Parts: sequence; C-alpha cells; structure tokens
Amino acid sequence: RLNDGGVFLQWINSRFVDEALLKVLAATVAEQFSHVELYQPEREVLFFLGSDSPLEVWDGAGNAARALQQHPRHYQRLGMRGLEDALLMLTLDDDGVRRFAAGAPLNTDEHNRLAFFSRNAGDGLTADAMQKLFNDMDPFTNPDSDFHRNHADRFDLVYIAERLLMGDFILRVYNMAQAVSARDRRAVIEAMGLDNSGDVQGAMVRYTQALEVNPGNDAAKYGLLMLYLGDIARGQAPRDAISIANSLQGPARRVFEAWTYGLRGQFARMEELDTVLAQALPTSSIFPLAVKLRVDWRVARARADNDPQLARNALEMLDDLLATYWSPDLYILRSGCAYYAGDGPAYVESVWNVIYQLRQRLQKVAQGEDSLPPEEAAQLRKRLLPMLSGLSDPLTEQVAERAQAVQLELQNLIERLRDV
Repeated sequence: RLNDGGVFLQWINSRFVDEALLKVLAATVAEQFSHVELYQPEREVLFFLGSDSPLEVWDGAGNAARALQQHPRHYQRLGMRGLEDALLMLTLDDDGVRRFAAGAPLNTDEHNRLAFFSRNAGDGLTADAMQKLFNDMDPFTNPDSDFHRNHADRFDLVYIAERLLMGDFILRVYNMAQAVSARDRRAVIEAMGLDNSGDVQGAMVRYTQALEVNPGNDAAKYGLLMLYLGDIARGQAPRDAISIANSLQGPARRVFEAWTYGLRGQFARMEELDTVLAQALPTSSIFPLAVKLRVDWRVARARADNDPQLARNALEMLDDLLATYWSPDLYILRSGCAYYAGDGPAYVESVWNVIYQLRQRLQKVAQGEDSLPPEEAAQLRKRLLPMLSGLSDPLTEQVAERAQAVQLELQNLIERLRDV
C-alpha cells in the first residue's frame, strides 16, 4: 500500500535481536528498496528507512531543513534545534546498510526468523555493542564515507559530538574525532570527550592545541572558557583565558559578561543583555548557557515583582532547551520557574527530575565511574533543602499525593548526599 515515492519505516529495539537477526532485517529492507538508511534516535532504538526514491532526509533536497524552517517550535520541543539533530541520528547510510547486510538471508513469511529467533529476554544488542559493530561502516567514524568526503564541512561536527556525548555515545565520538580531517576540529571533539570523562586538564590541553592550529576556532574558545567560568567570574582566570574572553564578539561576549553579572546578583544588568543573548545560534556551544542566563534574570524578577507571567515565560524558554540539553542544575532552575509561575504539577515533576538525575550520578559514583567531592555534595544539599517545603506548599494541592511521594524521595536523597 506504500505510495510511489513513499517512505517505509521499521522500528526495532536492538535488545530483541542479535547481530545475525539485525543483518537479516537489514538485508530484507535493502532487498525491497532502492534507498535505505538506518537511524538511531535513542541508544537502543533503531529506525530502518526505505524508499524507491532518494530519502534526502538531511542531504539532497533537504527535507529536514525545510521541516525545521517551517515548524521550528514543533521540532525544538522534539529535541531538534537544527539540521545536525536529524543527522546525528544517522547510524548507517545506504552503503553502510548494504555492507552490513551482505550475505545475510532474507526474512519471509515462510522463514520468519525475526518471529521465531528474536531475543525475547531482551538480552540482545546493547548500544555499546552496536557502536563496535557499525564502526567501520558508520558515516561519522569512517573517514572514507560519503559524509566525510562530500558533506562534513557543511555541518557543525562539534554540536553533533556534544549531543552524542549527552547520549553516552562516547566511543562513537572518539572514533568520529579520528575520522575528522581538520586538526583543530579533531582536537576540539577530543577535548569535549576528555571533559565529559572528567579529565579537565586534558581537555584544556586539547582546546589550547586547537587554538594553536586555528586561532579563529570559536568552538575551541568557548570550550576552553567554559572550563574557566568560575575563575572568570571571580577574577582569577589566567591571563590567556581573559585575553580569549576579551576577543569575543556579539552574543558570545555577552554570555560571559552576563554570567559574571549573575554570580554577583546583578540581574538588572543581565536583563539589559537579553536581546543580544537571544541571538545565540541554537547549535552554538554557548546556546544552553545563553538560555539559562535569560531564564535566570526572569526568575529573579518574577520572585521580586510577584510576576507569574514572567515566570511562565521563563518556564517556556527552559522547556525548549530541556528537550535537547538537561542537567540537575537546569531542573532545579525549572522548579523555581514553576513555583513562581504558580504551576504545582510542573514544580513537583521538576523536583522529581532533579532526584532522578542525581540518583543516576550517585550510582555512577558508587560504581567508580564518576566522582562527587564533599563540598559539591554539601552545596547540592543546600539547594535541595528549600524544595522540601515547596512540596508541601498549597501550590501542590491538586497533586498532593504525588507531591508527598516526591518529598519522601527528596528527603532520602538529601540523606544520601550527607553521607558522600
């Protein structure tokens, strides 16, 4: 029933197949359609796309580009700030799918391997296993791919790397860096990986090396300065970092100025910079911080002026960002937005997200995969304690049962942080 030029999509969770079965599915789709690509919107979720017409999702006629231009808010709420967000889900292009499927049998009604041999216990392919399985065919990690030969220069690879790191595609990002021909971009991506793994000194070295190769590499400047944010605000940053900050222009310069004002509580000065902060490109490394700063002054003024509309505006801006970039800090900020906006359910669920993310971090600490210094744990407790009273505020009456449950979870989390 597929229309001429229509696109077939097959969803599958990788945990229910092994390598052999995944090759069967790839071979079957590739046998039926002239154009096939494999996308990975989440770590263990796969989308096979097939069509007898060129797919042109991210290249060619630019279907994704048109969609994003025509409906920016819709796609932003789905976690897509730019064309790179469509591209970063691409796991195998047409050539990669066919190489992966080579020699595999087809799935048919008479021999339905997927029906009879799937991994019913969910013990099939993990995301990490697939990163290794696809590495030589992955358009990002294969330097000879059509992507690197003909398209890479049109895309912000640093943004793609940042988003992949947020999804824990660490090995893929490392291998992608090795496939990038430009030495400065390769160094920036490696620096991001080092920072993500907690090696701040290693990240500083690689950002510095990127700037030595290309002093005009803005991503290297932003990355290096982000590591010095606290020192810049306290006036303790090294001379080289201050020099880089002073060389910035436009929204980037204003972001670092506004950050300093925020730490000093000078929210009126931040408000004066709002128009310029709003000009930060959605795929820029400074975009998340620019949005956070724009929300910060709104929350401060909403509290001071008892202005729920301004808080609702801040909540809306933050939710657009949280679709693609999230952290406990941002959800703590969201709880403030929700509280001063008078939105009880949003307040309760913001607190729950803080709990959820900090629990995950504590689990990684217990497994030796992360660290949490005692002074940071103490600071977190200090920020979490006021939320306890908020959960018993009349604001949360319509979700009282949920609020009480979250309050208990929050008390337990605060106690766990006390033991760090």
